[in-house]
Amino acid sequence: MSRVKWSPMLALPAALGIICGLETELLVIFCAACIHEAGHLLAILLCGGKMGEMRIGLTGAVIQYDIAFKAGYGKDAIIAAAGPAAGFAAAAAARLLPYSEPLTLFTGLCLVLSCFNLLPVLPLDGGRILWALLALFFDEQIAERGVRAAGNVTALAIVACGALAACIARFELSVVLAYALILLKLSSKTPLHKADYKI
Repeated sequence: MSRVKWSPMLALPAALGIICGLETELLVIFCAACIHEAGHLLAILLCGGKMGEMRIGLTGAVIQYDIAFKAGYGKDAIIAAAGPAAGFAAAAAARLLPYSEPLTLFTGLCLVLSCFNLLPVLPLDGGRILWALLALFFDEQIAERGVRAAGNVTALAIVACGALAACIARFELSVVLAYALILLKLSSKTPLHKADYKI
């Protein structure tokens, strides 16, 4: 890898966490995120890809890599799935260790991070997997339309589930609506470039 770029904005949540005495929680979050990223990076190497630049920010990381274009769709799906797979594996391994609060938090974070990233919405891993599989069997235009539609359906499903929860358990619906709008914006604005793989 040529270089890693860190966003200066990462200093803000880190400083707030230290001020609030959440150093252990910050370390656990960092470890869970690193395992997720390591899964992607290992898959890139095993698939014969060449890694370029990694940019790390508040919303995640962007890894630039290159794989032969014609043979890359199936490998793109594998690479996208490797991050969540690493998280699930880490969570399973952590369950075998003696109980501790940080370890329980780590297990939960790995599971949440992996499940969230498998949503079929760009630029999440699930959206990349769906696009790569559709592009493997159809053309890229059909793949892009399919994954955009899946993102819209996912956002609507989240709103519907949130509305149901609000009616049954008086859950705060504004949080669900904001989350769905974020997913819709991500899905509509994310470009599909082979050289840019966002996680």
